[in-house]
Amino acid sequence: MFLCKVYMWFIIMWFILHLW
Repeated sequence: MFLCKVYMWFIIMWFILHLW
């Protein structure tokens, strides 16, 4: 469960960085 949340956060952060 924890790893899943971390992975999701990582993807979100990467997405935001790419959108900027």
